[in-house]
Amino acid sequence: RFHLHGDSTDTPLLVGREWALATLSEVLTQALQGNGSLVLVSGEAGIGKTALVQTLVSEAKERAALVLTGAAYDLSATPPYGPWLELADRYPDDPQLPELPEILKRGTGVGDVQSQPELFAFVRDFFESVALARPLVLVLEDLHWADQATLDLLRYLARHVTELRILLIATYRDDEVTRTHPLFQLLPSLVRESGALRIELRPLEESDVFEFTRDQFDLDDPSLDQLVPFLLRWTEGNPLFVHELLRTLEHDGALRRTTGGWQLGELPDVAVPGLIQQMVDVRMSPLPNESRVALQMAAVIGHEVPLDLWASVSGVGVVAEASNDALESQLLTESHDRQGIAFRHALIRESIYESLSLPQRRDVHRRVADSYLARENPDPDAVAYHLQQAGDARSIEWLIYAGERAESRLAYREACERYRSAAEILQHEQRGKKTAIGLHLKIGFLLSQFDPELSTHSFRLARHLALEAGELAAAGYALVSIGANRTIAGEPERGLQEQRDGVREMADVSEDIGPETVWGIPMATTGREALQVASNGLAYALAVHGRLREAVETAERYLDIDWRKATSDRRVSEIASATINNAQAYHGLAVALSNLGQVQDGRLAYNLIEEIFRFARVNHPIVLQVAMSYLMRQHFTYRMDDLQEREELIARAEEWFETYATTIDPVSALSVHELYLLYSGRWSELRSEKQSGKLSPLTPWRTISISARARLCLHQGDFKGAAHYVDELLPEGPRTRPENHPHWLPGYQVRIAIELALETGDLAAARSWLETHDRWLEWSGALVGTAEGYVLRGRLHLAEDDVESAFDCAQRALSRASNPRQPLVLISIHRFHGELYLRSDDHDAAEHHLQQSLEHADACQTPFERAQTLLSLAELRISLGDPDGANAHLSEARRVFSELGAEPSLKRAEALSGRFTSGQSEPVFGLSKREQEVLRFIAQGKPDKEIAETLFISHHTVMRHVSSILRKLEVDSRTAAASVAVRNDLV
Repeated sequence: RFHLHGDSTDTPLLVGREWALATLSEVLTQALQGNGSLVLVSGEAGIGKTALVQTLVSEAKERAALVLTGAAYDLSATPPYGPWLELADRYPDDPQLPELPEILKRGTGVGDVQSQPELFAFVRDFFESVALARPLVLVLEDLHWADQATLDLLRYLARHVTELRILLIATYRDDEVTRTHPLFQLLPSLVRESGALRIELRPLEESDVFEFTRDQFDLDDPSLDQLVPFLLRWTEGNPLFVHELLRTLEHDGALRRTTGGWQLGELPDVAVPGLIQQMVDVRMSPLPNESRVALQMAAVIGHEVPLDLWASVSGVGVVAEASNDALESQLLTESHDRQGIAFRHALIRESIYESLSLPQRRDVHRRVADSYLARENPDPDAVAYHLQQAGDARSIEWLIYAGERAESRLAYREACERYRSAAEILQHEQRGKKTAIGLHLKIGFLLSQFDPELSTHSFRLARHLALEAGELAAAGYALVSIGANRTIAGEPERGLQEQRDGVREMADVSEDIGPETVWGIPMATTGREALQVASNGLAYALAVHGRLREAVETAERYLDIDWRKATSDRRVSEIASATINNAQAYHGLAVALSNLGQVQDGRLAYNLIEEIFRFARVNHPIVLQVAMSYLMRQHFTYRMDDLQEREELIARAEEWFETYATTIDPVSALSVHELYLLYSGRWSELRSEKQSGKLSPLTPWRTISISARARLCLHQGDFKGAAHYVDELLPEGPRTRPENHPHWLPGYQVRIAIELALETGDLAAARSWLETHDRWLEWSGALVGTAEGYVLRGRLHLAEDDVESAFDCAQRALSRASNPRQPLVLISIHRFHGELYLRSDDHDAAEHHLQQSLEHADACQTPFERAQTLLSLAELRISLGDPDGANAHLSEARRVFSELGAEPSLKRAEALSGRFTSGQSEPVFGLSKREQEVLRFIAQGKPDKEIAETLFISHHTVMRHVSSILRKLEVDSRTAAASVAVRNDLV
């Protein structure tokens, strides 16, 4: 507790916090035992977050834990990873602990790490090694002021401490974390992913204030009954305000000690939040003028004030006197590193800072900036901040420098803030407009991966400024970028046209782009290269949206090299290094050529992208996007049976998901991962994704997620849910045109609609959707999807009892899926062949194709597809009179379907099981086995529709069987047929 009189100590005021203390003590015990966790302590300013954590820190130190603390600060620019760097600053020089790596030392090497995954893994490994030597408590304070990079690292580490002797504690003001704040958006993920414990501190109750006041002042009950309501009225139970108001009352004499004990005098009129300002004024009033001025300068410097910097601004002698005065007045305390001082509370610093007039603030900020600049390797964020607050023109170059450093550390949001500040200054100056254009282009590019709307705003500003300045090529590039954002926002026709128009605008004047503007265009150093970058982006967008041949033509138009002749690793490396700014062109080629069926060229294009990234040491989240593109376009289609490749791709992707979680929209990247979950049988995880309702804001990626979820609904028998997703994917039904839809997987969403129609017996709708599918593939020219289309058309023919046409479609599908080879599709094609041959009683041919299907399913490790094939094999075993073989296949299939929740397939399996367990009758009256089944159901009084659903055949097929039965039994009604069945024990 604070003692407000006599010898004051720094024991925190913690009445009313017993539960929070007990909880923290328990999680500390668990962490010491190797069960680390994250604790989030929140509450308003002055509520006691720091006091609570300090109490735990004291306990942790008593229990031999190493405690490291870092904080974010207001009124000054905190550099990317600032709290983590401050925490590292306090790492002890202890031979029994691992040495602090150079990369974590302030002013050295955070930016030297080549990727965010590498940096995060490096930090994790270091803290793990420390925790092996000694339990570790890491405290991050005031995260409401933290940069995005700091929050990203916290999220990453929180997921990796559960089995370590590490306790992470983070504090923040919940009243400052608005819906748009990065921490607000991160909190649900922190709690869900790491099981973070949340402690929300609330104002003190009346009983708590009564207990504290009685403990501090030996007042009689009438005085306490008067004082406590006064305290609550003006402080609303805020512990800091209670403490400071009591101190002020004591200072003013309203609370005074007499020989007979403490007495309460007349209570003054006070106001909150003016209370803190009043308290600060009261404590500063006795100080000499030089000390008051020096404290104001310290408030400008920051929350923690290095003595040498303070002295360079205020003078050594003045600082020595001012620090002593302020420490005695309880305004300051020693900083953690004992190299300076720190304000006792952020509100104290804010009050002193606000006491300066604007001209005074600017003057002090300039002096502080000059003091920083006089140092070796000054911190660019600190210099930029102080110069900016001073209104000094030098702030522009330092803001850009700070932005570049933040960008190199993958702190993209922080980089954009620095660039935007510089651009807002420059765009009002004629000489600075070209640089401002480049800055807005850079901001737009960095934001495009996770905030397309804000990205487009930046590109619009760049285009407006460029047109004003006569920078037509730069205006064209901005238009290309606006169009690119529009395509991923769901308007591809208009967006692609804007990209085409922008490229044309640039083509005649590309060399007019000056170096100040080109700086903002990624991978470009000249106007010609800027045109290439724009054209490359157009090629990629064209490929994604189905203009496959135009994409190839556009990409190759500006490639001054015959990349298709890269027949060796050395040649690939040479081409990649020579065409470093053409990654997007190769990505467009990779997508387009893969979908056109030019497999080797498509894979070579992907290899060139990877080599370009390696050569250029690219650590941008776009590497994750390209990896997911390869997984979807090459692996799932042509290399599904390469299990090692899939394992490596998924392992890398899942690592990137963690580290890029807030740098790129993780929901977008995870969309392709949902297809992987579908194919690999991890349906429970996919169901969780579906139930979360999260979908990418970017249309191409959102389409993939919806497609995966629609197919999951279809397989699990949720036909209504599947229909809902189909309506979302194809809102105009079979009339939906392909022009305004992404074509990552050509026709994929239409094929779901066809399967749903076939599954529900709506053959007219299936036929209509098949016509749409043919139209879509013809429009794009894609080979991918044609084999699946033939299978679905064959199934429609089979449902209509046109076996000959069904065989023809099956043969066409097999031919198309064999060249180029498509392992995943071959599973269903061979299964369809087997089912057709089984229907024709060609058991040998059926066996051959079904075994082929099973081998492909095993090679691709697709549990659902394998179980489907096992069903067909069971049906074959039944036809061959092999109940044991049928039972073995059905037993495994039922297990898989049950685990997956695949209800329609499970029902089919149960129906097959009923067929062979009840025995198969010998042919009677010339009836086939299927006709005997139908006759039994007729005798049971089942209508045709129910018979069709039970036997998984069409209504039309049941009607055909009924006609054949009546003819063979020589009867003219279903009732008469039922009588024959009963007389001959066929029921």
